[in-house]
Amino acid sequence: MAQIQTLEALAAALRTKLPEQRDFYVVNTRLILQTGVNLRRIRTEQNQSVVLIQAVLDALARMGVVIGGKSP
Repeated sequence: MAQIQTLEALAAALRTKLPEQRDFYVVNTRLILQTGVNLRRIRTEQNQSVVLIQAVLDALARMGVVIGGKSP
């Protein structure tokens, strides 16, 4: 998988990883609290921020959700 370039791409990958809408919402709520990023309503100025993308990936990894690699 190519490196994720936008938060929109990351949100799409997460939706694929967590197809149940409620699971996506739970993880998204935790992301909002930890990073300030809402993957349901991505702000234009946030979408291509490398720093925010990495922060979200790090937060997901702490939750045990790995995007683009092996997961538990």
